[in-house]
Amino acid sequence: DIDEVAAAVGSDARVGAGFLKPGIGFGGSCLKKDVLSLVYLAESLGLGHVAEYWQYVVSMNEQQRDRFSRRVVRCLNNTLVGKKITVLGFAFKANTSDVRESPTMDIIRALRDENPLEIAIFDPCCNPVVIRREIEMMMTRDPGDPDAGRGDGCLVVAYSDVYEACAASNAILITTECDEFRNTRLPSSVECRPNGHSDPRPFAHGKLTEMDILALHEFLLQPSAYREGDPLRRYREEPPCAEDCPDCPDCEMIETRVGGCRAGAAVDWCKISYHMKKPRWLFDGKGIIDPEEMASLGIHVESIGRQGKV
Repeated sequence: DIDEVAAAVGSDARVGAGFLKPGIGFGGSCLKKDVLSLVYLAESLGLGHVAEYWQYVVSMNEQQRDRFSRRVVRCLNNTLVGKKITVLGFAFKANTSDVRESPTMDIIRALRDENPLEIAIFDPCCNPVVIRREIEMMMTRDPGDPDAGRGDGCLVVAYSDVYEACAASNAILITTECDEFRNTRLPSSVECRPNGHSDPRPFAHGKLTEMDILALHEFLLQPSAYREGDPLRRYREEPPCAEDCPDCPDCEMIETRVGGCRAGAAVDWCKISYHMKKPRWLFDGKGIIDPEEMASLGIHVESIGRQGKV
């Protein structure tokens, strides 16, 4: 169990358990580019072994998602033909709509080559229109690619409702650690404490006193989910768009998320399980699912870093 390894190694304060979370590899527009820049820099300085080291970082990152895809195929009797696969998560990380260099794209591409009946995609932060556009770009491969013709019969669909995406699915893949998909408590969650300090601002006196500074200091030190994104409380509401805004029709599709629930609402795994095809499979690529709880719903869980609960 990778969590046991993380707890043991992470007991060293120089490492920390937070750096030892398994997954399907990093994505985003910057990190891979920065690592490849190190490769180029090392090669230009004649440091071949250093360049090779950093090149292997990129190679291992790509291999991680390939292993995940192969694991899905292997567990489903080595064939996806006639099966529906649901992918939960499309952005490269949670709480963003950025899909650049998303690991999910490579997984979808690998699964599509296995000719499943359908690949359904849902992400609570991504506009389905944007997902469809990215999928269309992926399907228009280089004509010189020898594998360009494979998977042409597979239907890839972006959904705006998580329950529609999971209906009649043979397997569900979690590729983004969205809070909506969790059935475990957030490790960083902090319970509300009744004796918490209240915000002393605005101050009663024109000139700050030492007690005012102390009260503000104690208020800012206490944990608060609200201040994580706006510690100085300077954010203002976004002004409304113009009536002829071209993006508004697309945005209307994602004003509510997770099948009509309010933003951030957790999905009902019991409801999803009821509408899945047996045997029900869930492949957790981010380590956010409790296998024992899913087993009580009749769902077999395969997680990165853990032996599957079958």
